[in-house]
Amino acid sequence: MPLLATAERVVKCPTGHCPGWITVDDERPQTPPCRYCRVTVNTLSFLLESASETGAAPQMPAAVHETFNGLLLKLAGMTGGNVYLRPIDRTIVSLVPSTRGVIIEYNPVIARQAGPAAVVALILHHLLHIEQHPRQEKPLGMVLRAGARDKEAMQPVANYVLTLVDHAWIAPRIDAIDPALGEAARTWGLDVAALLTGNETFFPPYMAERNRRWISDQFAGPGDSAAVGEALVTRLASLSARFFAGQRDDLRRNLLGVQLADLGVRDPARQAPYAAALEAAGVPNVAVAAGTATRLVTDLAEVRADSPTYDPIAYRRGLEAALKALGLQTVFEVQTLKSA
Repeated sequence: MPLLATAERVVKCPTGHCPGWITVDDERPQTPPCRYCRVTVNTLSFLLESASETGAAPQMPAAVHETFNGLLLKLAGMTGGNVYLRPIDRTIVSLVPSTRGVIIEYNPVIARQAGPAAVVALILHHLLHIEQHPRQEKPLGMVLRAGARDKEAMQPVANYVLTLVDHAWIAPRIDAIDPALGEAARTWGLDVAALLTGNETFFPPYMAERNRRWISDQFAGPGDSAAVGEALVTRLASLSARFFAGQRDDLRRNLLGVQLADLGVRDPARQAPYAAALEAAGVPNVAVAAGTATRLVTDLAEVRADSPTYDPIAYRRGLEAALKALGLQTVFEVQTLKSA
């Protein structure tokens, strides 16, 4: 029987009830299909080779390859289909269903300018959200309490808390896989970019689409990381001032509070510049929102300190702590939803 190469390992096919095994070679761009169900996934090597302009693919630690490829296989098991990687300049990072499974789209312009590590961090961010909340898990939701109908406008804030609390575990997990990944994303302000577009923004779809094009243009230009990061913060502040201006005061404060808290969890160095940019844009009560964000970040850090490894019980505690920090514990309650 031939011995495995150092970059190879044999793993159980992730598809439910399939008896097959798959040999994963971290140096190849795609796994061989399972001999029974034919499931296959692209690997991190595919992304690295695609991002290379010289023909020599950038190198990453073995732990990054193993974690990245393992998460792609888990996604294949959840969807029962193949998982492909596709470079495309109309997105930042997105998951798109296809007839054969799932396509993970990523922006090759960002990969070339910021480096593959930054894009790997963005993709891992999406994959870890999925890993923490698999399809078979009954999801938690924020349900408006009886008698709190006058606060129904706060629902977008409560809904975003579901994502924000996830980040308390996702950000440290990415740094634990390889500190260079999160550092690359933070250097270029890509956590700020996530607040401008995708499913972690408060802006309407048409503006999110404009932001995607604008972000791609920033990375295609000659600007360095400092200039791009500053431009991202300025644009986020400008759009927040514009779109939150017509909201009632308590809603605007909480919208800003969760934005600042999200940056406090994912990219703390951008939190103060963003608050300053909001004040420069004429947004009122930024200091109050920043105080709320500080309490929220502190409370989430305490929950994670008690449970360094993500689990549903700790996640629920994090949601309840976040509601309390925002002063919404009497408005919403965390409930297990009946169906996904």
